[in-house]
Amino acid sequence: MADQDSASRSSARPPFGFGDLPDRMLEMLRASPAGEIEKHLRAGLQQGIERLDLVTREEFEVQRDMVERLRARVEALEARLAELEHRGDEEA
Repeated sequence: MADQDSASRSSARPPFGFGDLPDRMLEMLRASPAGEIEKHLRAGLQQGIERLDLVTREEFEVQRDMVERLRARVEALEARLAELEHRGDEEA
């Protein structure tokens, strides 16, 4: 009888293989209340992101380039001013 029980257990297979497990779990998650929670969380996050004052990467890079050019211009003007002040001190 023990041999018969072990034979019937070994021949009994799950309705799906272990390779299907992640897909089955996702199906169950989507069909459960957790799937609804995920959907609502995603919608809430999307709304929150839309309310943020964000810029595109392109807009950011344009502004960064402009700031770098302005910084170089300010540094050049500061150097010129320092030179003019130095000349004024020598003449006085």
